[in-house]
Amino acid sequence: MNLKSCLACLFLFGTTHNFAQTEASDSLTLVQAFVNLSITAEYIDSIGDKRLVKILSYEENELNSITDTNLVSTAKHLYNTAHAYLFFAKTALDVRTHTNADQSTLINWKNTLDTGIRFFNAASLRKHFQLYYDTSKSVETFDLFVGLNPERVGGFSGTINRFKSKLNRKFNDNIYPHFIRQYRAVTLTGEFNFDSLKYYTALFNMPLTDAILKNEWEGYVPVLSKLDKFLIRQSYDLDRELQLLSRYMQLYYLSGGKAKTGITIRNKENLYQSFEALEWDIESYLRNGEATEFFKGEISDSTLKILYKKLQQRYPYQLKQLSNPKHMALPKMVPPGNRKYFFPEPAPFPSAALYVQNFLPAQKTMKQVDQVIVNIFNSAGYNNQLHYYYVGTGFAVTTSLEKIDDNGAPVSGSKRFHVSEVGNESFSFYQVFKSIFFETKSSFRIFAFVVSPGQVSVQSKPTSISGMQDLISNSHPTLPADLENLQFTPKWLSAFVYHFVQSDIGEVPMLKTKNALPVETHLRQSKLEKLIGR
Repeated sequence: MNLKSCLACLFLFGTTHNFAQTEASDSLTLVQAFVNLSITAEYIDSIGDKRLVKILSYEENELNSITDTNLVSTAKHLYNTAHAYLFFAKTALDVRTHTNADQSTLINWKNTLDTGIRFFNAASLRKHFQLYYDTSKSVETFDLFVGLNPERVGGFSGTINRFKSKLNRKFNDNIYPHFIRQYRAVTLTGEFNFDSLKYYTALFNMPLTDAILKNEWEGYVPVLSKLDKFLIRQSYDLDRELQLLSRYMQLYYLSGGKAKTGITIRNKENLYQSFEALEWDIESYLRNGEATEFFKGEISDSTLKILYKKLQQRYPYQLKQLSNPKHMALPKMVPPGNRKYFFPEPAPFPSAALYVQNFLPAQKTMKQVDQVIVNIFNSAGYNNQLHYYYVGTGFAVTTSLEKIDDNGAPVSGSKRFHVSEVGNESFSFYQVFKSIFFETKSSFRIFAFVVSPGQVSVQSKPTSISGMQDLISNSHPTLPADLENLQFTPKWLSAFVYHFVQSDIGEVPMLKTKNALPVETHLRQSKLEKLIGR
């Protein structure tokens, strides 16, 4: 930054923020440090280690040299954000220069990054930008000059959250052996030291509940907190497998003969609700294919049956007495053959719609209609990407969420369906949401086709990508057997396209309704035009 630019910064800083009483040198130091550190954080992967060390050392000294408390208070959004950039970059540099990190090193990384996160949150950027939103004014000229705007803030918070996720994996890997050691102790000797587990999770600020030991009920439904680009959560997530192991160990310990004196099971309903919740969650976890070989080898249907038998021997209780489903972590599993999934009527509001009268007149039954549809989809690359539903009369089918180009053509290769690879399992929505969150300027699409005696109406408000993903997650993998021989004339095809556009990292994809491509274009670009006979 040359002298002329510096003076311009100083002028803007003084006139816009009314810093008449601040030290000019401190104002200039803060401006230059903020700009340099923001650029450093943005391009950190392309800066060499030695160069990065010099930059960070210099800018840290510059920030430490600021003594004007009035400046720090009045420009806290700038001062604190500059420090957030600094401590993030310091952590990133330390991580990439260490191949094998011991526990103390991991804790140092966490503490350094936590310092940056505290500075970021202390910047109160939501409040700062809200001043302009509330008064319908544009972002302040000075902020534009130094590059402080909601978009860059969102990009930076997304960077920190992705970096946190990488560290989170390392933290869980580090404490995993301690959980295994406790598991061996409780299953072989009956001894269980929950405080030891608590100690190791506390090192990395990971929540771990002892509700089962306390004979309390605590639901285990994963909560997807709303992403906030102006506020970064400082806690870390305990790996799902470790959570399950902890809950299993607590129940196993209570079922054995060496439970600590003073533990009293006053509420057997809570105890058995905890067991049922654990049983369901383990089943879901194993079904998703995420478990380690250790977990799969140690915990199965047979070990859960043994645990249940041990609990019954010590705390006799009729499981059928459980009558409060709101406490359950997840609904009791219903056999797939007894469950019906329905497509909404009216249909979710689409980006574009098309209706075909007298659809496939040569095909009489729904099974014959479906065979034609499946063949067309498979030839266009949609193998194993269809999801079926009941409607009043007929059936509906949707495609998995796929990534597309702006012109409606599917992207090539494995990236096409990569956000849908987790399938229809219980936690697929979380996986899909996480995958989409890290996309930049991307488009996604879902097709929906309804075969019925008449055209299908649509809802009045645009649908959300979360609503459509929830619909996909509650579907049948093939045409339900009881619909195969269904016949009616005439048949209508109601074709809907749900085209979502994500503008930047961390932004929620929005349904494209303005200047949306017609259904015919989407079908042609996807090689599905035969569906409508064109």
